[in-house]
Amino acid sequence: MENKRSSLARALNTSDALPDFNPEWLTRSPRLRADASVFAERTNRMPYYAAAAAVLFALLGTSLYLRSPAPAAQVASRGLVISVAGPTQVQRGEATTDLYNGDMITEGDRITTGKDARVEIALAGHSVRILENSSVTLLELKKTSEGQRNVGLDVAQGTLLSSVKRLSKQESFEVRTPVAIAGVRGTRFSVAVNDSGSQVRLYDGAVVVKRGESETVLSPGKGVEVTKSGVSELTEDSTDYAQQIQEMETNPNADPEIIAAADSLKSAKSEKELKALYQKIEIIRLRDGRVIRGVIAQQVGSRVVIHTSTGMHVVQSSEIEDQSFAEEP
Repeated sequence: MENKRSSLARALNTSDALPDFNPEWLTRSPRLRADASVFAERTNRMPYYAAAAAVLFALLGTSLYLRSPAPAAQVASRGLVISVAGPTQVQRGEATTDLYNGDMITEGDRITTGKDARVEIALAGHSVRILENSSVTLLELKKTSEGQRNVGLDVAQGTLLSSVKRLSKQESFEVRTPVAIAGVRGTRFSVAVNDSGSQVRLYDGAVVVKRGESETVLSPGKGVEVTKSGVSELTEDSTDYAQQIQEMETNPNADPEIIAAADSLKSAKSEKELKALYQKIEIIRLRDGRVIRGVIAQQVGSRVVIHTSTGMHVVQSSEIEDQSFAEEP
């Protein structure tokens, strides 16, 4: 036993004789002694460590920023008029013209309907119907290469019915009125505007109605009236709007292929720009008596896209009675 203790003592670089066990050791607190220079050296190096860490995080942050994907670019899209009944017009810039089936609309267009009129439009996969005595402006209609869609409408007066497909977090569908904003996540709803205020009714899905800083979340079957003085709940619905919206969803003319074909064409703000694109101008006579000055630019199945300096029109090829080249000025 003595040999073992001597070996252990030598290994610890202490005297050969280890002290006898003292029971008081069990009640003493542990002690740790270290030279103060150790802590001083460590403390003196802390600013360097902090500076190095800051540089490292800055480099990492820069790397992450440079590698993060850029937001998808948005480009203007077009809506397709798929049904018109009664006196309906579109104001584009300073020009106002009658609206026809197959006409295409874009941002900034204002559509007005007269008595007993209505117009139905396909917008980026959604469907809207503008009822009689209405004025609706297309504030925003954009899409990205990933297929994301953003739609904004302004209802100055009248009634708008909407069938909106489910939206992703990056997409939006918003309807503005003089006193409220209806934000949609995918739903069937109506917005009616008159002199007293705006009425929003929800038939399915989700709608948030905003008035200033306040928000009202509607549940299906509910509605609110928004005025300058406040928000109140509507009484039971007596309209046939829910039925009309279901009819809209079964319309076979809302073909995304023809809209995609029109979106692929470059815009032309003048006939000179149009001729530069196609090296020609055509005179296209339709069976309904219309004469269109433009170019037949695309064909999808039995339908063609006629590109003009004031917009685009989609017609069945069977509707074309005659076409010829315009004479040089």
